[in-house]
Amino acid sequence: MSFKLRLLSQNWIDDDPHHIDLCSHGSIYLKIGDNVVADEEDGEWTVSTSALIMLRSAITDYITDETAPMIHHCGQLMMVGCPISVCWTVQHNGSAVLLSGIRKQPTTDTKDLVCYLKAKEQVTVSKATYVRDILRFADAVAQFLENSPERVFVENEYDRNEYSAFLDEFNSLRDKARDALKQNA
Repeated sequence: MSFKLRLLSQNWIDDDPHHIDLCSHGSIYLKIGDNVVADEEDGEWTVSTSALIMLRSAITDYITDETAPMIHHCGQLMMVGCPISVCWTVQHNGSAVLLSGIRKQPTTDTKDLVCYLKAKEQVTVSKATYVRDILRFADAVAQFLENSPERVFVENEYDRNEYSAFLDEFNSLRDKARDALKQNA
């Protein structure tokens, strides 16, 4: 089966580095198995926060749901946002990764929930493919953040600390994902 993740676009909500939103946004292409779960028609997601969550799932088992999705529509670094999201559960099994519970909540109306697999069904992908695509996605996010004007924290120590903690964990997980990829290549 397949797992394909690509960052299609990335931007800040506006070009003002003083803006309160410290997360980058953009379009994502995601295909799991035979299902295109997200593409440009879905609009923008909070890609920097989503990259952090996906990096966690590249390293260890990860269970998501609507309260803690894999891909966030909006929200800030604390990962609190609206119900629009993409979720899947990750179970590492040797050189494979088992993906289950794949679903997308495309609107705030719970009636619009799209489930891509039947109960107890899963998609098996190689760990190398899963980690490589997530790392490629995270590296694109990192490049954007590094090439953007520095975020300015005017009298807001809390945001400065949150952003710093985000970057520390994000970069640490990227290093761990690189190590995992070397081990499973």
